[in-house]
This record gives sequence, structure tokens and C-alpha cells, in this order.
Amino acid sequence: MADMTKYAPECPFCGRPAQRPQLRRMDFGQADAGDCPCGAVYVCDPTGRNEGEAYRDALVLAKGDWEIDGLETGTDFDMAALDYDMKSHIRIYNRSSAVHCGRLIFVRMNRGTSASGRVQPPESEGKGAEKVISKKELIALLDEAAFDEIGRRSAGDKNVIKYLIAASYDKDNVRTWRAIEAMGHVARHARVDVVRETTRKLLWSMTDESGGIGWSAPEMLGEIVRANPLEYCDLVPLIWHCQDEDLFRAGALWGLYRAAQTGREYVIPVVAELDKLAEDPNPAVRGYVALLADAVDWPGKGALFQKLLNDSSEFSLYRAGMLDRLAVGGCAGMLLNKKSK
Repeated sequence: MADMTKYAPECPFCGRPAQRPQLRRMDFGQADAGDCPCGAVYVCDPTGRNEGEAYRDALVLAKGDWEIDGLETGTDFDMAALDYDMKSHIRIYNRSSAVHCGRLIFVRMNRGTSASGRVQPPESEGKGAEKVISKKELIALLDEAAFDEIGRRSAGDKNVIKYLIAASYDKDNVRTWRAIEAMGHVARHARVDVVRETTRKLLWSMTDESGGIGWSAPEMLGEIVRANPLEYCDLVPLIWHCQDEDLFRAGALWGLYRAAQTGREYVIPVVAELDKLAEDPNPAVRGYVALLADAVDWPGKGALFQKLLNDSSEFSLYRAGMLDRLAVGGCAGMLLNKKSK
């Protein structure tokens, strides 16, 4: 029987065959990209480790300029992603069967956009419409790190949650991390049923069936647990299982590190084999493993810190509303010194 796990990729929007991506120069670099007759643009991330950049490049190419901060998935554009091997130009249906598995990111702008590429919002109607937050207003609150205000506004406006998720795709931007932290403040103010609906959407966004990527879903789930561990402790094992996927491993460890700050008793039973995770090729995973080991007082944390002490690779660390770069070894040394005091 023929191998049915691999086929040439097709556009997820129209079903037409997608041609092999070609190197395309952009204003600030280059990308392996292609176009579909239906209007979709796709960009390849050959390694599967830089999806944020591929997503950004596809959105820029689809829109035609770099003014993308105010655009919303599902409103201004649609996005889908496929597992893909660029060398053989095949779609991978069974990830485990692929030695090298990248991602093919498709973006198509929705109809009815303005000349600038944005969908024109409807005019406010009815009494109290002014209370609905705009994407621009939420971004301003994130830039001010006004987390309490964001949480308060979420109590009566589901747009806050939607905009936070939309603002969380670029891990190199401090605004993404503030959007992640703000989700915890939402969990403190919004109704439990609204938060539960959000957790289901975040979990769904990480599945292949969703057609999405779930950029920061594990981190946001961790913030929700951190906000109210007694209510949302059932999410802890689900976050832990996210680390089975390379794409979500760092986010899962960060999410559990944050959750452990208020609900350590729920996190301790699920973590395991942190010493093996400390050998992961991603420096963010190694750094977050050290933080998690300290947060749960893992029995082997001293040896783990010693093992990472000479690791000079840097990773992004979000602290007190700011995003820093820190060497893995520096993080381990900081935690080791804390342990000895």
C-alpha cells in the first residue's frame, strides 16, 4: 500500500496545490515564500523553530506593508499552518515519521479591507457602546503595563481576551509577555465561565485540527492557574503535556513555573525528568527548567544548576514587566546562590 502520510501541500483556503516556496527579498531580510491564486501568501519555516518570524513575514507579505500590529486573526485575515518538509516539498501528516519537519504558514487577508489592509470596524451603536475596548486602547494599556485596568475591563468585555491572544505572537516583543501576564489579571476579574471558555479555546489552538499555532497558549494557561490555582488546578497536567511538542515545550515550562508561584502543591506531582529537559537544544527550555526546578523545590535541583552553570547560551526572561536576555548559566548561578543562602 502506498504511503498515505505524505503529499504535496495544498492551500488550506482553496485546496489548490502550493508551489515550492522561493526565496523572496523583503525590506528587512528575506523569506522562503509563495503565493496562491486565491490571494493567500505562505512562508516556510524550514526547521519548525521560528514560526513567529514566518508568521510575521507571511502577514507582512499578504498585507503589503509592515503596519500589522492592529490586525486580528479571524477578522482582518485568516491563518493556517501545515507540517512541511521543504527539501522534498511534501506535507507531513504524521510528525513522528519526519526526520526534519518544518512548518508552512498561510495567511490570507479577508475581503472588505480598507486601502490600508484593515477591516473597517462598525460604528458604535446603542447606549454604553463606548465601554467596549478597542484594539488600539488595549495595546496602549499593555505598553503602560496597566494590568489591573486590563483585568477590570475584561469583566464586562470579551474583546479584551480576544485582543490579548492576538497580541501574543512575537516572543521577542515585551508586549507579548505583558499580554501573557495580563491574562492572569483577566482570570481574577472575569466570570469563571468566561475564563473556562478561554482555556478551551487556548487548548484547542494548539491542536492540528484548529489550523492555528497557539502562539502563547501554555504561558497564558499558566497565568490563569497562577491567578486562581484552586479553581484552575485541573489545567496543570494539561500544561505539562504541552512540553511533549517542541513548539510548546518552553511555553509549558514557563507556564508551570508561573503557576508554581501560587499553586506549587498542584505542580509538584506532574513534573518529571527535569534533568533530561535540561539537555534540550533550546536555551529557553534549559533556562525555564532551572526556574521551574527552583519553584517546585525539585530534589535534584542543585545538581541541575551545577550542570547548567557553564551554559553561555542566552534566552529571553520576562521579569517585572520587562524583557531581558540572560545566559542559562547566569540564571543557574543566581538560583544556586539563592539555594546556598
